[in-house]
Amino acid sequence: AVSGTSRPVATSINERSFSQWTRWDLQNYTPGYSSTFSETTPVSYALLFSIDNGVTWKHTHDNTPATAGVKPPAGLLTTATSYTWNTPAATFPEGNYLLRVEAYRDDIPLHYSYHQFRAFIKR
Repeated sequence: AVSGTSRPVATSINERSFSQWTRWDLQNYTPGYSSTFSETTPVSYALLFSIDNGVTWKHTHDNTPATAGVKPPAGLLTTATSYTWNTPAATFPEGNYLLRVEAYRDDIPLHYSYHQFRAFIKR
């Protein structure tokens, strides 16, 4: 409930639609690829966050330490293409956070991709 001049406090961040088969600039790979191109290769995602501008990382799943660019154990991966990251105020104070979505092709261990962005949690 919100009363007086207080404001609602966000307790989660929704990361949506992080599965797209495009180049880094969201364009088709080449003119030969259609805008609806996709592959059937299974992809798993690791979701990480950093509170120190990428010096150290943690898994959003359970706040355990993570190493960017290293595929974590299966229990820390997801195949879902959207995710809600719970950010309770007691654990995640107001401030800047780096969020990183890493994509790993399950059948091709050399192929890896990531997208990283800055988010500000305002309390």
